[in-house]
Amino acid sequence: MTTDTRGEPEIMNATVTKPQSPAEEHAKAASGLLLAVVLLSGIVVVSPFFMPGRNTPGLIVLALALFLPYLVVCWRLLRMPRAKEEPGLAAGIAVIFVVIAAVGCALTIEQRNYLKLGYFAALGFLHGLLAVAGFVAFRQGTSKKPVWRVTVRSLIEPIVYYGIVIFIGLGLWAHH
Repeated sequence: MTTDTRGEPEIMNATVTKPQSPAEEHAKAASGLLLAVVLLSGIVVVSPFFMPGRNTPGLIVLALALFLPYLVVCWRLLRMPRAKEEPGLAAGIAVIFVVIAAVGCALTIEQRNYLKLGYFAALGFLHGLLAVAGFVAFRQGTSKKPVWRVTVRSLIEPIVYYGIVIFIGLGLWAHH
């Protein structure tokens, strides 16, 4: 024990770590898995834009616009790992891309383009995994808002955002 400037005993500041409950450890692991799946899913979405011969400035901007929501989800997951909003947003994004992947698979099966079929299958699988991981983390999270409101916003926000991005992308494609 040491003494302070007044000659009184000073208690050393010892940090005591509180053991985490199994539920907290499980939630932390689910959040880490969700973070990894979010990043991988976003990379798969934008990977066709960076193929040789395709990386024009307009496509790079479109790829960044498509990848931005994944970065937002990752940033929010790191800041607030126990909230419902971030996993809900990840699941909402995943639902959109599962639908896109299903349509892409259907179109490429008809065309017998197996390279594109593999891409859309991987896109659908990863986003299906993202939807499941997002749902699990959503169920374990907490929020001050009602669950129905978080759920509706988790679906509406990505639909509006990606609708705008696709609209602008189609405009750029038609102009090109």
